[in-house]
Amino acid sequence: MAETAKSLISGSEIIYSNNHKTDERTYKVSFNKILKVLKKYYHPKWDLVSGGNELIKFFDEIKLSENILNSSKTNRLKKLKELINKGKIDKYLRRLYKNDD
Repeated sequence: MAETAKSLISGSEIIYSNNHKTDERTYKVSFNKILKVLKKYYHPKWDLVSGGNELIKFFDEIKLSENILNSSKTNRLKKLKELINKGKIDKYLRRLYKNDD
């Protein structure tokens, strides 16, 4: 997936952090059954490249930038900290009501 994303986004690079954990899941997923059992009905129209291009188009349409991506608009933890700092919610994430609300 990373290689496909890199091929779709000019100037992008893959950075391996070597700080990952081993995947401890004990199951394997295969989508071969749907292709065999429903082969008359199931004909996927999208692949990884098509989906990637759709995301790129959407991100361009909404003018998604790195600043927005890393802001409280899209980062839940940053938004919660912002709301706590503004006195809108408490540390238990409960809304604080003020007389002027």
